Amino acid sequence: MLTYLFCSILNAGGILLKSIVDPSVLKIYGEYLLISEVKTCKVYMYNSKGDLLKILGAKGQGPAETTSVGNFQIFSTEILISAPSKTIVFDSSGKFLNEIKHSFVLNDVFKIKTGWLGTETIQIQKNLLSCVNLYDSNFQKKKQLLSIQLPSPFSVQIEAIENCFGMETYGDSIIIADTTKGCFFSIFSMEGNLKKSIEKKDYPVVEITQEWKDKIIKELKASPIIAQNWEMLKDKIHFPKNFPAFENYAVSEMGMILLRTYFEKEGRTLFLLINDDGINLNEFYLPGEIEKMNKKRHFCLTDKFIFYIIESKDENFELYQIPIEFRGRCVPMMHCYE
Repeated sequence: MLTYLFCSILNAGGILLKSIVDPSVLKIYGEYLLISEVKTCKVYMYNSKGDLLKILGAKGQGPAETTSVGNFQIFSTEILISAPSKTIVFDSSGKFLNEIKHSFVLNDVFKIKTGWLGTETIQIQKNLLSCVNLYDSNFQKKKQLLSIQLPSPFSVQIEAIENCFGMETYGDSIIIADTTKGCFFSIFSMEGNLKKSIEKKDYPVVEITQEWKDKIIKELKASPIIAQNWEMLKDKIHFPKNFPAFENYAVSEMGMILLRTYFEKEGRTLFLLINDDGINLNEFYLPGEIEKMNKKRHFCLTDKFIFYIIESKDENFELYQIPIEFRGRCVPMMHCYE
């Protein structure tokens, strides 16, 4: 995979990201910036100047189309976009090449040197499990790394807050988050052997107040299906006492981990930067309140910078770059928000 080198200096106003209207997940590989868009099932490819180079994929059932975008990766000769039942392959310029079919549904797929890494949801009696597995080159399961119990479809409760059970890769390692255990990570080798676990105790605990409950219910009711059946569902919504330890995370090639917490202050969200031993390196307050239900990731991390998307006052999206050694409240290159 290309080394993370997207370190060109951005101007004080940020880089305008043209065409995209609903960014979901941001990733940077080499000189390329990729952003997925859930609603359209597209991945937008930009260069370091913010020029739109290519739009990959589309919503549908045909070749190079999908109904849901999972993980996406860039290698020196190809770009991969994972979908529930297939992995779509493009060349490095964004030209569609072929599709690799899965005989079962995978939520996220990573190509790694030993084959494939993916998340599969399975049901055992009345229990629903999300499992992280290693697969060979033909998508035959080789090893299960971890599993987490999901809310049962037979439960009378609806969980208002999702835990983070996400995986990423860096260097020769696989990292998997599990906020059901607190601020907790498991780190594996590419062969699936557990190298170590991180259990971080000193993270901000954020209580789910009535004000938060009202905001989350408003987000829930934004779904037409939930809104239509609200009278039947409203008494089944379950809130835990506190939010999970973090909402989402990104990892650099050297193993630095950026956590997006639920702690907010003056309209800014607290991000914690730690190493893969759980030691604090830095913290940042970045603009924008969390929409508690969408699980989007508008940030990513290289070994020198945080890259961060914000929505401007004229409803465009801009990309900002923050040096990871910066410490304090005033975020550089975001002076218009001070």
